[in-house]
Amino acid sequence: MYNANKLYANIIPLYHIHRDSASSNHAILNSERRWEQFIPTNFIYAFFTFNTLYNVDWEQSLKIGHKWIILNNRGDLYEFDKIEQYINFCCKEEEFLKIYKDFFRKYVTHRYPSCQVLSELHKIQVDKPLSNGRIRKKSIVSSFLDACHNFLEYDNFDKHFIKEVARFVYYIRCNLFHGVKTMDMLNDSAQQIRLEIYTLFIIAINQMVFSYIEYLNGCDINKSFSALIDVLKWKNCEL
Repeated sequence: MYNANKLYANIIPLYHIHRDSASSNHAILNSERRWEQFIPTNFIYAFFTFNTLYNVDWEQSLKIGHKWIILNNRGDLYEFDKIEQYINFCCKEEEFLKIYKDFFRKYVTHRYPSCQVLSELHKIQVDKPLSNGRIRKKSIVSSFLDACHNFLEYDNFDKHFIKEVARFVYYIRCNLFHGVKTMDMLNDSAQQIRLEIYTLFIIAINQMVFSYIEYLNGCDINKSFSALIDVLKWKNCEL
């Protein structure tokens, strides 16, 4: 068992963001002073959590036990290298793949039937920003679709599937923030459904590390989070 009491306490605020992205709807106030649901906010919250999680060297951080060792300090690592290291850490115990598989079922296919997920994903249109110098954009999409098809149609779930999903949603993040998306595109119902599906994928990937850390430390992050909220409520009442 790792000695990670102080580190564990630092994880709880991040778990708060994770839980909020999984359970809350977010809205914006439009020009007519009406609140409208804004799907991208959930994606931003989920990806912020994911970005933080995969930039941590969890092996070293848990051994030290009181601070996060950030992979950004190593200039030889690409983003995908860090994402792969994160997934490899979460999947060290092969039996956990069954648990992670349930996460993807819980978050994704409980919200949308498998057939609808595949139907929506096949509407993806590749544009220029979805690329970099090493990997062609079409291969990213096709590999992602193949992995989703194998999971949703044939129930094939493994590290390869998780990595393909993680790689794809990273490029969605790049396309969303640095691409050619407009508000009209983001308000398109088909785009919103796909963005929600991508968000649910990220949430499932984020849940992996929280559950694995619970296993390593014999703790319950959700109970600790609930206890922290109770303390904050009590302090607010005192004020």
